[in-house]
Amino acid sequence: MMTVQIRRARKKCTCAYEGCPKQREVLNGEYFVVCQWMMNTRSGKHWLKRKSFHTQCWIQQGIEAIEQRPVVETRGYGGRLAITDAGREKRLKVLRKRASVVQRIKAAILEGRYALVDKLMEQLERCKEEIEQYGGVPKKW
Repeated sequence: MMTVQIRRARKKCTCAYEGCPKQREVLNGEYFVVCQWMMNTRSGKHWLKRKSFHTQCWIQQGIEAIEQRPVVETRGYGGRLAITDAGREKRLKVLRKRASVVQRIKAAILEGRYALVDKLMEQLERCKEEIEQYGGVPKKW
């Protein structure tokens, strides 16, 4: 676990940032960031590692680290479908119709009305054909 603290320097120390504009020296009385973590070895030995940064140097090295690893969004399905508002309304109508049919199928199965289930399954297939015109069939179907 790493701890990060902001402190006021009580003695001289060096800034760990290579591009430090202040000649890498933190003077007495300046604010600086201290990062500490425990290093462990397989033999069970451990020791404390500590790095000190000027506050602006710490922010700058964080920005550089973020720029090296660009963020790629992985959530969601990639945005809204490229269809018109009228098409979106029709798609939503088909989605609602399908939800109604699925609910009716579940109720019919519980009641044991299997002839009705066959008719409803046909309606479900028609919903798939209808929604194909408005952005394609969702993956969950």
